[in-house]
Amino acid sequence: MKFDPTNANDVELLVDTIDAQYEDASVEIFSDGHRDHLGASLIGDSCSRKLWYLFRWVKKPDFSSEKRTQGQVLRLFNRGHREEPSIIKILEKAGHRFEPVPEGQDQHRITLSCNGHFGGSMDNIGYLPEIFEFDERVLYEFKTSAVTQFRRLKKEGVKKDKPVHWTQMCVYGRDKGIKYALYICVNKDNDEIHFEFLKLNWELGKDMEDKAGMIINSDIAPPKISMSASHFVCKWCDFKNICHYEDEVAVNCRSCKHSKPVENSQWKCTIADQVIPADVVKLGCELHEGV
Repeated sequence: MKFDPTNANDVELLVDTIDAQYEDASVEIFSDGHRDHLGASLIGDSCSRKLWYLFRWVKKPDFSSEKRTQGQVLRLFNRGHREEPSIIKILEKAGHRFEPVPEGQDQHRITLSCNGHFGGSMDNIGYLPEIFEFDERVLYEFKTSAVTQFRRLKKEGVKKDKPVHWTQMCVYGRDKGIKYALYICVNKDNDEIHFEFLKLNWELGKDMEDKAGMIINSDIAPPKISMSASHFVCKWCDFKNICHYEDEVAVNCRSCKHSKPVENSQWKCTIADQVIPADVVKLGCELHEGV
């Protein structure tokens, strides 16, 4: 049907169609689907069962909520990534010096233990301005936040208000031998910036790496954090229906009880007794049995 700009119905249909296309394009561009590894950026979550479900791909990623579409949420996530080059440019102007990112990478990447199944990416590594006469390497972590969460962060500090961010930095610092971090959070509503200089806890980083190993190598889901689906941690969890109401899991090799993680970030089928090709892992087979 040819679009008629003088027809109100055509104009309404045009706007609705563009809106839907923009939503679909946002999901296609910004959603990278399941993570291949268990991320250090998530390991500080209080629910190990949730992390196990994530690692086992039991549910297709869905970032939508009652208030926001999936595309909108993904665009908000991406906004934080778009902020980073600007923040780095300003910090460099202020005298901060950054180590070059390895060739072919957009961030400093780490692969930790667990046969390559646990890893992550740091925002940057650098040095404070020379005026401070502080020669040690510093881990730089950039975040963005809405105004309400930003105010709480300023009041409580990252260790108390954002423990997942804190543990993430401790894991990275231990892996890279870095003792200190500069945590930078930008208020997305008014561009106010919150800085925290922190001494990292390598023991906590080791504990989190051990936690990752337990989750990755477990054949069964860790215990529930609560037996009630209305518990404050469970109420809004993406895996509530699988965890509490026994919904069926998504079909792929990682969500099958006959697979297990092995060396070099790979997965092995215990029925076929062989490593599963990466493109097949996403598909599963007719012998699939949900974990």
